[in-house]
Amino acid sequence: EAIEHLQNNFHLPPGRSSIFKGKNNSTIIDSSYNSSPLATAKMLDFLATFPSPKIAVLGDMRELGAASELSHQNLYQNALKSADSIISVGPMCSRYFGSKAKKFLYWWQAADYLKENLPQNATILVKGSQNTIFLEEVVKSLLQTRADIKKLCRQSPYWLKLKTNFRISSASSTTQSARASIKASLEL
Repeated sequence: EAIEHLQNNFHLPPGRSSIFKGKNNSTIIDSSYNSSPLATAKMLDFLATFPSPKIAVLGDMRELGAASELSHQNLYQNALKSADSIISVGPMCSRYFGSKAKKFLYWWQAADYLKENLPQNATILVKGSQNTIFLEEVVKSLLQTRADIKKLCRQSPYWLKLKTNFRISSASSTTQSARASIKASLEL
């Protein structure tokens, strides 16, 4: 009776190993709420139990201090053993992951890539830290059923406004950086 009660009434909070049906008959393992080396390693071990194709969408792990470089390098090595494809999001993953990862700075770039390159019947693990990584937005872009959006983390008006402002400021600074780069090259 206790097991039945748990099965009927226990629900994980959003972004903590939730399972969703995705586009192209994919299965999404949404663990986008936050990340750490041990938790990500365990989720990659879980991903390894699924049939191919297996995709690991991994974002930066924050608040690691001096252990950040080694932790991200170890994460990449673990992902190589567990996934057929690795998609990284964030500056730490871009810096410390190897050449077999498809690297992006921002979630919207990874989401656009996946929408165009998602194989049929894939299992997709999504795991990353929250500050400016926001991988729940990658999950959102891949959901088969739009009604599942309400089951994702950070979907309140506060968070949606914060993410929109971050995206606008990132695009603006990228544009400013590109302009400065072009100007510098013209001055040579």
